[in-house]
Amino acid sequence: MGSRASAGGEPKRLSVDLVIGAHARERAARLLTLHPQRYRQAFDDLRVEP
Repeated sequence: MGSRASAGGEPKRLSVDLVIGAHARERAARLLTLHPQRYRQAFDDLRVEP
């Protein structure tokens, strides 16, 4: 229990990051995050601030 995914952790984290980034791009045009590299790779038109 408590694991992010049944085999590793990345798939669930990736889907959560995708939803957060897509919402920020459509609604806010910027995102405040502790992990800016994750979002800059996937959303190059989104203003990401650490």
